[in-house]
Order: sequence, then C-alpha cells, then structure tokens
Amino acid sequence: MRAKPSVGRTPPKRGRGRPKRKATRDGLRAGDLARESILERALELTRSEPLSSISMVRLARSLNVRPGTIHYHLGSRDALVSGVMNRFYRGLLSDLEAAAAASTWQEEVRRIGWVGLNVRLAYPGVASYVVSHNRFRVFQMTEGGEPDYGALYMDRVFTLLRDAGFPPDIAAECWHLTALSADATAQAISMGRAPAAHSKFLLDRAQRHDAAVFPGLAFGLTALAHLDARNAFSHSLEDLIAGLARRMAAAEPAKDTPRRV
Repeated sequence: MRAKPSVGRTPPKRGRGRPKRKATRDGLRAGDLARESILERALELTRSEPLSSISMVRLARSLNVRPGTIHYHLGSRDALVSGVMNRFYRGLLSDLEAAAAASTWQEEVRRIGWVGLNVRLAYPGVASYVVSHNRFRVFQMTEGGEPDYGALYMDRVFTLLRDAGFPPDIAAECWHLTALSADATAQAISMGRAPAAHSKFLLDRAQRHDAAVFPGLAFGLTALAHLDARNAFSHSLEDLIAGLARRMAAAEPAKDTPRRV
C-alpha cells in the first residue's frame, strides 16, 4: 500500500541569508580556508599571467572546479583582485621585515627599494596591474577581520622613514620614486622589454645606421644594447639616495641661526 500523504505538515523553512558553507565535491575545504586557497592560487597565477586577465572562469579552470564555486567563496571580481593584492602586500611586508636591519637611512632606502623590486619580479602579473590600474593599488577591501596589508605595508615604510629622520614631504617623495622605479624595472624585465633582451637587434641597428648621419646612435646605442636593467635600477637607487641626501641637508635648520620666538 502507498503511504498516505501527511496532513498538516509543512516543509521546514529555509533560513535567511546565505546557507552555511560546506565542503564541496571539488575538494576545497569550507569557509575561510577555501577562500584563502582560492586567493593563494590566484596570486600564484600572477607569476606568469597579468592579474587583470585572471577571471573567475580562468581561476576555476586552474583549480578544476566550477566557476560557481569561485563566485560563491569570493562574491565579486573586486574581491578577487583585492584579495590577490592583499596577499601580495602581505608577502612584501614579510620580506621587508625579514631583510637585514638597516643602520643608516641610506641602507633603509636600499632595503625598501630592493625588496620592492624582488617581490614585483616574483609576481609580474601584479606589477603590470599596479602600473595600469588605480583600484586596490595599495588599500584593500577586507572581510572577516582580515588585515589590510597594503595599509600595513605603507604604514611600515613611512614609519621606517620617519624614524630615519625624514620629514614628511621627503618621505613621500621617497615612497613615490622607489615604487615608480621598482614598478617600471619589474615590468621591463618580466615583459622582455629590458634593453639587454634585445641586444642583438639593437647592435644590428647600430651597424646599419651611418655614424656620420646618426652620431647620437653611434654614441649610445651599443651601450644601451648591453645595459642590464637590474644594474640600472641599482644606479637609479643610488642617484635617488644622493638626491635625498641633498634634500635632507637643505631641510635641516642651520645650527647657527637663532630660532624665532
């Protein structure tokens, strides 16, 4: 006999809001750990792909999951981009703290500059994003009490420069110029645009152009063909330090000048 339908019984109501996250068939663990796994994978992809081209679908394919799983755990593309940037800055801050302590402000600037370049070279997809986008370049959108590592990194750099004796305006210039140089150098190297990557082509052009007609090319093109981008970054960092030293000296009040009351 067929069971009689129950009378007066109603199905349980679904609670408001999102259902609780559970382990999925894709093997990702539930909750924040799944979100962390997804964002760590996205950051890893930026070692070889631009962050701007990493979509939810691309990320899902790399994890062998459905795109809906990525949307479920992240919610939006902004959350994806900012989550990757936050983990990039977390690594940048960690590497800065792990670098040898500086005993002079000059060494501090070198430490900030070289750590910034090396981390950008490790994640060229992030470096290319930073030079072409404004959103999430430093400050991030976070959830669940996660720290904003972009803000923490900027705070740490400015604190180091303040403690080294920088006035605010010169510290701001130092931040801007070290980041600008690191961004440009990392992008040139990672995208194969550094001069040494095209040395054969440049040397060929140097031979093809008559030095009498193109004296400037004869003067500089061969040297450019052999230019190493990392060495150029090192020299630009030293030039920046020399310029900052002049600015710092000019900013110091003359010891023999009485203060106005």
